[in-house]
Amino acid sequence: MSDNFDRYILWYRQPAKEWVEALPVGNGRISAMVFGGIEKERIQLNEETLWDGYAMDRNNPEAFFALQEVRKLLFEGKNNEATEIASKKMMGIPDRIKSYQTLGDLNLEFPINGEIENYRRELNLDTGIAKTEYSVNGTKFTREVFATAIDQVIVIRIESDKPKSISLKGTMTRPQEASTKKVSDNCLMLHGQCGTKGVKFCAYVLADIEGGNVDVTDEEMSIKDVDSVTLLISAATSYVNQNDTSADPYKRCQDYLPDKSYEELKKAHITDHQSIFRRVEINLG
Repeated sequence: MSDNFDRYILWYRQPAKEWVEALPVGNGRISAMVFGGIEKERIQLNEETLWDGYAMDRNNPEAFFALQEVRKLLFEGKNNEATEIASKKMMGIPDRIKSYQTLGDLNLEFPINGEIENYRRELNLDTGIAKTEYSVNGTKFTREVFATAIDQVIVIRIESDKPKSISLKGTMTRPQEASTKKVSDNCLMLHGQCGTKGVKFCAYVLADIEGGNVDVTDEEMSIKDVDSVTLLISAATSYVNQNDTSADPYKRCQDYLPDKSYEELKKAHITDHQSIFRRVEINLG
């Protein structure tokens, strides 16, 4: 197998303008779409069990009695009539399932004072890491995002080559049925419920800073004059199975947050990711 894994990189010279242009990271349970914005970064979040609706009996009580009539019409070649009756009396109630829903967005705002140079965003398929980098007035800024399957969190690392040069404001938003709340001095939570009977959901964003300070209110997280910051995002719902949505999403989110350094998280993620990605290589010439 070839060792030239640098060729497995998708890279761009401008941020994503639409969702389909953002770069995906995920671990099978939670995922993110990374837009690579400069002053304003959007990271759209997903959790696999966040569906609208709730457990219900969708059986149509008229279906059994309509079956003989539908069969009779089909044998008589009256397909249109059979289809009409089947659609009215044999489909589930309601006839469509509820849709999958987004968990929400993590919005990061960075103060930019100067000209942007050397912008690049990329997704390294060999490491499963999305990266955004650019320079402002000679200072280089780098962001890395990955979703670790080993530790079940989304990791965002923000660095620069100049001390105390990183400041940002972070908020969490969702189109409906959610609000935010301060969890601790370095943790903000997004939580809510799909309707009145649907699954409950929760997402934590925890900041681990080097230098500077962090402040959290019920609305936002403010980070000022840090050397670097690692943001850990955990997410969960109350879903257990199709008939049970009694789990505690808050406890799940807390339990998912790992007590590891960024270096430990990244090393474990890459080792795990490459054990799968590098299993096989196909060269078509």
